[in-house]
Amino acid sequence: MSREVMTRGGDIAQICPSWLVKLQQKHYINSLKAAFVLVLALQNFCAFADSLSVQQDGICKFLIQHKAHVLSNRKKKPYLDPEKCLMKMPTHTLAHLPVATALFEASRERHVLQYKHIHEVGAFWPFDGHMNFAHEHLPGTERNCVGAQPWWD
Repeated sequence: MSREVMTRGGDIAQICPSWLVKLQQKHYINSLKAAFVLVLALQNFCAFADSLSVQQDGICKFLIQHKAHVLSNRKKKPYLDPEKCLMKMPTHTLAHLPVATALFEASRERHVLQYKHIHEVGAFWPFDGHMNFAHEHLPGTERNCVGAQPWWD
């Protein structure tokens, strides 16, 4: 009788070589990491999707996309004012970004530093959505500069 038949239903370590057991454990850990990243991605996507609708008078209204290049100067101003505000804000809380002197530069520097971890992975879109969300809400949280991205109504 072969060893495999004798140990059926027994410990997998008895029928598999040790390198195969280690490989399976490593695959299991990588699967857990991938599942964790997927959960975070779904959480960010759900938050992003929820932010695409606005409640007015008890009715849920989806935001309408506008192309930035066709906006008039009057419609560009509410977007550009918070951007200018970000360009003037010092980076008092971001000591880990040594080059940036303003929050606007800090967001760009953070993007450059995280390039390989964001652009070269399968979870690019959730990271991109999170970075855009953070950039859009940063002026309002730091200095009460309000405005929206130009492509959303």
